[in-house]
Amino acid sequence: MERLDNPAGRLHAALTAFHTHAIPNVSVQEAWSRALEVQGDDVWATLGEVATLLPRIERALIASDNADQLDAFRHWQALWAWPIFAPDRPFGNESTGLVDSGALQALSSMSSLLSRTASEGYVPNDEKVQSLRVKLDEAIERVLADDDLPADLRQILLRRLHEMIWALDHVRVVGSDGVQAVAELLVVNVGMPSEEHRHGPTVRVVFEVAGTVWAAFSSVAAIRNSIDAGHALLQMLES
Repeated sequence: MERLDNPAGRLHAALTAFHTHAIPNVSVQEAWSRALEVQGDDVWATLGEVATLLPRIERALIASDNADQLDAFRHWQALWAWPIFAPDRPFGNESTGLVDSGALQALSSMSSLLSRTASEGYVPNDEKVQSLRVKLDEAIERVLADDDLPADLRQILLRRLHEMIWALDHVRVVGSDGVQAVAELLVVNVGMPSEEHRHGPTVRVVFEVAGTVWAAFSSVAAIRNSIDAGHALLQMLES
């Protein structure tokens, strides 16, 4: 079972998917493109996010004060990093032979531990993620159609909404923290303009959508399942 609520689980999911697509006559780049379900330059941006999972695992283990698991991390980390950086071959070369099965098993065990002791939060199913993406698309259309929005405010709203869409599309890598961080940043940024614009109808709609996205990834079931879940982020940041 995949555990996407911790960095070890997300790295395990990424490396397992890569291993599935690392077949003869398929390049390292193409195998990662298929594994991460991305195309073009987005392969490198997303693979960069995968690489950041390694230090995040280490920080989680340090925070949990588990010396044995920290030693295990330092033993296995080079083999976990090998498929990401592919130091022994160019990304255009064949992708087979980069994933070590023993390293994958060790990573799965570490994921189980972190899921129990240091879970980052809830990750909804694909259907829920897609419904949130639709809400974000609708919010973008609302912003584009509002001729009364100042140009700088429109730019902030569109940038953050697109970043939330990117985070949702890559939630298997960035996790709940990555999605919630962008939602929080949107509300913080938009809180800076004048009160008149901040409380305008379009901005309030965007706030509600951002709050709904944030709440969907909350580890608190009462917030996640509430009819007013979209208000949770607003209340937290406006208090």
